[in-house]
Amino acid sequence: MRDGAPIDLIAFVLGLAAAVPIGAVFLRAAVALYNNIAGGATSSSMVPEPAFGKAMVISFVWHLPGLVISFVVSLVVSLVSAPAMLMILFPVNLLVNLLIMAAILSAMLPTTFGRAILVTLCYIVIGVLFVGGLLLIGGVLITVALR
Repeated sequence: MRDGAPIDLIAFVLGLAAAVPIGAVFLRAAVALYNNIAGGATSSSMVPEPAFGKAMVISFVWHLPGLVISFVVSLVVSLVSAPAMLMILFPVNLLVNLLIMAAILSAMLPTTFGRAILVTLCYIVIGVLFVGGLLLIGGVLITVALR
């Protein structure tokens, strides 16, 4: 066992502990966004918004295989160390995680697989906007600090 293994395990547990509630918030927002796009609460194609506790369970169930797949992809990329491999594996990783999340949503929420894919796409959009907002705020703060 290498020296950093206990630290890796602690980082994994802390990362999972942070990712689950954030994922639950994003999931509830993604369902709300999907329902808004699909026609609102009276639409026949709406997806019921899970309570926060259930959203956390769904987030936890989704993050476990997602983290394992992401770990395997990063391991392959680090072993091969070819930029072309990263360009191939990143979209594959994203697609596999999208399908896993959609399957989990369709199993744990009363919705179809197609609607679950659309909710997952809303989840990705919200995540990208959130990360983009954090980067923008960080860039502004750094710019102000350097002046």
